[in-house]
Amino acid sequence: MESIDINTVKLVENCSKIVTENFKITHDNKVLIFFDNVCPLSFIIAKGYVKACEVLKINCELINFYEFGGLDNPDSLDEEKLSNFDDEKVKLKVEELNKGDLVVLSQSSSFRMSKYRWRNLLHDLDLKVAEHAHMRMNEETEYNTYIQSLNYDLPHYKKTAAFLSEKIEKANSIKLISDSGKVLEFSGKMDKVYENAANFEGKKDWGSRFPVGEVFTESLDLSTLNGEFEIYAFPKLDHKTELCENFTCKVEGGFIVSHNGPEKFDELFQLLQAENPEGVCYIRELGLGMNRGIKRDTRLGDISSYERHEGVHFSLGMKHGIYRKKLIAKYGKKFFQRYHIDVFVGVSEILIDGEKVFEFGKGYLC
Repeated sequence: MESIDINTVKLVENCSKIVTENFKITHDNKVLIFFDNVCPLSFIIAKGYVKACEVLKINCELINFYEFGGLDNPDSLDEEKLSNFDDEKVKLKVEELNKGDLVVLSQSSSFRMSKYRWRNLLHDLDLKVAEHAHMRMNEETEYNTYIQSLNYDLPHYKKTAAFLSEKIEKANSIKLISDSGKVLEFSGKMDKVYENAANFEGKKDWGSRFPVGEVFTESLDLSTLNGEFEIYAFPKLDHKTELCENFTCKVEGGFIVSHNGPEKFDELFQLLQAENPEGVCYIRELGLGMNRGIKRDTRLGDISSYERHEGVHFSLGMKHGIYRKKLIAKYGKKFFQRYHIDVFVGVSEILIDGEKVFEFGKGYLC
């Protein structure tokens, strides 16, 4: 890490805001911070929370998750290694907390337990959870971008999400104008709009994965999507973000019917076609990122972090956890759904019922 000058001042400021503004933690609470030593960013973010708590004079404790045993490779599903993990010691540690205390998960990959569903356990104890996952996917040169993405921006998220939700829920037409002028149109009603902004007002469970800043929806009728759009980034088979020269996808009736993308994208496209009984590739989620700390050209290797950037992404494939029931009528209750692959769309403007709501370089016009 000697070659990377980490912006520790900004990191501590951002962690402080997450603790106090998003999770409303006070001196009466405790913050328990789990990290691992698989990648440097896990420890950097964890130490950021520690320093923030010290400045705020909030009681905190830092723990290496893998001191309890278990996996030397967190991506492995080796049950023998999982069985060596001491679930009970972890359970006892979190049970020391009081309701409303905060647990921070600073993960190179994603923490797992053998006997308990980890996140369910935390929520069942009425604990608040700030989750940072798959940070090993980010290159060291991207660490400061990740830190910037944690910037507290809830007032902007609330205003923008309300603006977009109202427009989308009434919309008869949503047009995405590409950088080269190509047009893709959602010509039917859209499904329920969800937001991810770490806005916990009125909610039972206070938990979120960071960075935040997104609203998403999809067509009620997937066949009402037609036109052309451009992709400028997609995940490689190793799941890391790949920036590329813009290429075009043609869409008919909700399916990508052709593309002129690189071989690496075609490998993904063939996987998506293979999971569908008809050999077609659906466009599912329309995601509108709102995070002003991530720009189009400031890549984050972790796709789920990069998708929060101020811009547009689609999910491709049969799988969607939120809208999972949509294809049951066509494919039956047990249809095969494996892939949910996010791709990033080069959008110059977004028009909702003819009104411009987004312009690249200016952001959302609310």
